Amino acid sequence: MTGTRALAALLSAFARRWPWRLAGGVALAAAALAAGAGLLAASGNLIAGSALAGLGLIVFDTFRPSAIVRLLAIVRTAARYAERLSTHDATLRFLADLRVDVFRGLLARPRGGERPALLFNRLAGDLSALDGLPIRFAVPVAAAALTLAGTALALSAVSWTLAAAATLPVALGGVVAPVLLAGRGGWAAQRKQYALDAARVRLVDLDRGRAELGAGGGLAEAAAGVHDAFQRAAAAERATWSLDLAVRLAAGLGHQGAVLATLAVGAGLHRDGALSGPAFTGVVLFSLALGEAVAPLRALALEYGRWTLAARRIAPLAAPVAPASPPVSEGSGGAVARLAGVAVREAGAATARLEGVDLVVVPGRRIALVGPSGGGKSTLIGLLAGTVAATAGSVRRAPGLVVVGLGQRTELFRGSVADNLRLAAPDAGDGALAAMIEAVGLGPALGPDGLARRLGDGGSGLSGGERRRLAIARTLLSDADLYLLDEPTEGLDAVAAARVFDLVLERTAGRTLVFATHRPAEAARADVVVEIRDGRLAAAVPAAQWRGAVDA
Repeated sequence: MTGTRALAALLSAFARRWPWRLAGGVALAAAALAAGAGLLAASGNLIAGSALAGLGLIVFDTFRPSAIVRLLAIVRTAARYAERLSTHDATLRFLADLRVDVFRGLLARPRGGERPALLFNRLAGDLSALDGLPIRFAVPVAAAALTLAGTALALSAVSWTLAAAATLPVALGGVVAPVLLAGRGGWAAQRKQYALDAARVRLVDLDRGRAELGAGGGLAEAAAGVHDAFQRAAAAERATWSLDLAVRLAAGLGHQGAVLATLAVGAGLHRDGALSGPAFTGVVLFSLALGEAVAPLRALALEYGRWTLAARRIAPLAAPVAPASPPVSEGSGGAVARLAGVAVREAGAATARLEGVDLVVVPGRRIALVGPSGGGKSTLIGLLAGTVAATAGSVRRAPGLVVVGLGQRTELFRGSVADNLRLAAPDAGDGALAAMIEAVGLGPALGPDGLARRLGDGGSGLSGGERRRLAIARTLLSDADLYLLDEPTEGLDAVAAARVFDLVLERTAGRTLVFATHRPAEAARADVVVEIRDGRLAAAVPAAQWRGAVDA
């Protein structure tokens, strides 16, 4: 999808969701622009008429233009305020929906190789770039078009030549020029964004790998790479400045050209008696105010490239995804979850991640998933959690089922140990949190700070095993019907793993537990052992039978 088409798709979605707010915002913006220009014209008419009347050259009624000035001042203020309410409210609602659509799209699509933190930063930047799209582009363009068309129509009642003189130069300098320059501006804006993306990646790599880079003598080269990316971003920014000057020049020439053309045509009409002196003054000042109508279109030339780049990245994610069957549906016939003929296959992949899976998860049972790495254990857990979509078959879960999961990747956050634990149990007291920390054997590692111990990004400050135990403690603080644990004791030594797994069984007693493991001792303590090989269920047997086969 091209950037322009993606941008059009997002604007179309905005218009479909909030049509009346958008239409009302455009109408109010046009009314505010027209009232502002009319206010200047009426004021000029009043001043010129009063001056001519004071010289005894004409008879002039000051009451009517004075009332019009007051009326237009009120209309302009009220219309501007109402337009802000309408368009900003619709924009914020749309952006909230767009963010939800994007993250749904991320869940429904195969995950690529991009690191999650960098992907999140890029998406956040793209969504931020689009947050002003309706307010800075759609509404101003439509309002400017309405204002110029209305002005031309109104002045045509006096003279089509006068209408063209007042509006055509403004349209050429303030509308056509930004559109033509948008291509060059788009190139510069995209170059800047690509350079900033590269700088962000290199800066993160430099920060995280500075110890290794320093030891290997690559620190200076990595720093030079960051500097180079920022230099390219600065060069693109300078190109944008040049473009901004060109857009301002075109708008200024169009604006002044409209005033001069209106003066020339209006003077002839006044000479012929078709336009009175005060009206002539008002028309000239009205043309002077038309520059305000097209001023926001300057952003079109400067931001178009950034908007199209962001739209090209965001639109495919925001588009609805229709899998062959719903990833999860309610109603499982008394089971916690029921999978029937389920397959998971990524687009273009030669083999399926899962194929022909039939599984019934009975309430209160403990199910161990075993098998070689890459066989499909994590994918099956993702199906049960609802984070992986089935491309064939059906996945049904019990209505109202509360699910808690722990993936292979340990996810912790900057903040205190207590902050991380309370993500699972917001109302838990310090006593309950401290007891859980001691239960997983993490108390001595936290030192005197205990729950107040501060962690860096990703839980930095703790070792890999300590981070894993903290993540398990957080998971077990959750009150759930179904616990899904993917290699819960990975990275722990045998003693720590046995202690932690005892705690897992204790805390999930009476609940349903599905866990993947490479440790035979853990699998042997399940009720049922399910072996997965090459994406298929090779066996599903009672744990006692599996233990006998392993021992044999």
